[in-house]
Amino acid sequence: PLEAAGTAVGVVAIATETAKGALNLPAIAAGPRVVAVTWGAEDLGAEIGHTQKYVEADGRRRYHPLFEHCRVQCLLAARAAGVQALDGVYADIRDAAGCR
Repeated sequence: PLEAAGTAVGVVAIATETAKGALNLPAIAAGPRVVAVTWGAEDLGAEIGHTQKYVEADGRRRYHPLFEHCRVQCLLAARAAGVQALDGVYADIRDAAGCR
């Protein structure tokens, strides 16, 4: 193992893959080897049967409130644990303009 060789391995946790993960963000972010946490809507949405990632509001496309909540909670949990927060991936490959 790397630990035996004196090399610590940091973990980047994708913390919202499941509802259980989303509800336990602070504990995940505070894990002893966690160096960063990120969130993702795709797997969580699939697990709970919710596939509408975006909503239109004020003429702009925004994350659905469920996913925006997970995004913000991930940021807060990372900050509280003193680790890096990473934003989720942009998965809408048909909308290159939205990636900007």
